[in-house]
Amino acid sequence: MLESFKSLIDIASTRGVPATVTLLIALALLRWVIHRQIKRNNSLSEDFKLRWSNILKNSTYLILIIGLILIWAPQIQTFALSLTAFAVAIVIATKELILCVSGTLLRAGNRQFAVGDIIEAGDYLGYVVDQNLITTTLKELNRDFYSSTGKTVVIPNSLYLSSAIKNHSVLRPYVIHSFCITTEPDFQRSYEYSLRMKEALDKYWSEFQKENKDFIPLIRSRRLILQDVIPKFRFTTTDVAKHKFVVTLPCRADARLQQEQMINMLLFAPPVENNEETSQETVQTEALPSPDQQAPETLPDAALVRTTI
Repeated sequence: MLESFKSLIDIASTRGVPATVTLLIALALLRWVIHRQIKRNNSLSEDFKLRWSNILKNSTYLILIIGLILIWAPQIQTFALSLTAFAVAIVIATKELILCVSGTLLRAGNRQFAVGDIIEAGDYLGYVVDQNLITTTLKELNRDFYSSTGKTVVIPNSLYLSSAIKNHSVLRPYVIHSFCITTEPDFQRSYEYSLRMKEALDKYWSEFQKENKDFIPLIRSRRLILQDVIPKFRFTTTDVAKHKFVVTLPCRADARLQQEQMINMLLFAPPVENNEETSQETVQTEALPSPDQQAPETLPDAALVRTTI
């Protein structure tokens, strides 16, 4: 065993170390050049740059691992039998790392999400900003408003083996946004709100299709049912006897909060009074003589005849 270990050191010092150093320098230089070209290309979007930078980083690590295996495999082969017990111990000690790598393979095989998507994994909801073999980094989002909390969350990829992954960006750059509006239990007012809501959603759907003509083809390409993405609302009640409207509508991912605010403003806007009758009454009132004014004197008969003629 000791003699084999000495021979490994001799071989590594003559062949393994120089080859490893050469591989590291070559990969680092190649990664720097490509990354610089991506950053300097102003025609690419920020999401595209982020995604390809992540792909470049993971590809570099993969090539490095394969290269190290090819360089050191002949030297390590002589120790395969003697290191069996040590390998078993390593597997037990690195169980979590193996689960993380398995989760990464599962994610890559199913193409569950990519950098730039909004995902929900277990109790975490966020915007994917980085992913590697072991972890995934999320920019945490508020569940109620989909706004950034200013925090980042690093989750282990082993979570993908035990929790369902929800991708909120499957229709990128669009999302199906849902929110709730709660009101006091007044049936007359809730009926008026229902009419306003239907009118607002019909108008929104008409304008949305005109401004986003690629949305319907995208739905068909994803093999989704059009009825599932049409704006709709459902009237229900809460556990504390409040009235609640559950609204679902398609919108662009970066405009979901604005659209939600627009629907709220249309729903709770004060009713527009009909000023036509008021204006007519005002004109008639101005035409009538004031109680303080005296009535005009009656014209003589001759003047009346001349005026009539």
